[in-house]
Amino acid sequence: MKFRSPLHYGNLDKLLQTNAVERYVISENSSQEPIDNGRRFLYHLMRKSLRPTVLVVYDREPYYCKFNPHLRITFDKNLRHRIFPTTQCLFNDTGLKASLANHFILEIKFTLGFPDWLQSIIRRYDVTRQALSKYTICLAQHSCAKPLTRTKNRILSQSLL
Repeated sequence: MKFRSPLHYGNLDKLLQTNAVERYVISENSSQEPIDNGRRFLYHLMRKSLRPTVLVVYDREPYYCKFNPHLRITFDKNLRHRIFPTTQCLFNDTGLKASLANHFILEIKFTLGFPDWLQSIIRRYDVTRQALSKYTICLAQHSCAKPLTRTKNRILSQSLL
């Protein structure tokens, strides 16, 4: 489940400085949900003293099945990152470092079963199922990122403890 709170990029720093969710979060049709999501985000940000660690950027090429709206295949390519980003550089590609050069990530999302035709293609090309994290891939490329440790069902970078 994803929680979203839309706001204008120009107001991001103001929101983070003032915590004025009602003022900066855009709530269409008087919906309370974006406001609640913004409060939830700021609560966790402050409670856990969270700070940006790595900005992950990639180009997504999505394909939706014409006959099955519950199936999506995506190719995530040109994976790149910036370590310890600031809010001012969120949309600036300058200085981003490449990760997984000359590779792409194939992602298959489905909710009502895996189609037989797709299963046969996967078998034909010997595609193996593998869980991965773009965040972890990017963070692991830096010397400041030590091996990850599992603590209380959370994954934490030892360099950030």
